[in-house]
Amino acid sequence: MRTALALVCWVSAAIFAVYIAVFYCGALLVDSMNDWNSVLPRLYGPGMAMATGMMGLHMAAGAALLLLGPIQFFTAREAGASAAHRWGG
Repeated sequence: MRTALALVCWVSAAIFAVYIAVFYCGALLVDSMNDWNSVLPRLYGPGMAMATGMMGLHMAAGAALLLLGPIQFFTAREAGASAAHRWGG
């Protein structure tokens, strides 16, 4: 039961991460950031290159962490690296 719950959580996080990557980061790549405002009003404003870039970086990092975060619950115990895992946080 616990494995099924972990799998459901990971799959749902992966779906959300793909959505973030495709919609938000994709809009940044094809220069259609006004699409951001259709979901989150006033998120993008022309002439705010630094804020737009940081928001894109924030969303890309969020997508990556959603995909990679759950790995910590499986690999540390299975690989026998629990001491390194504890040291690294």
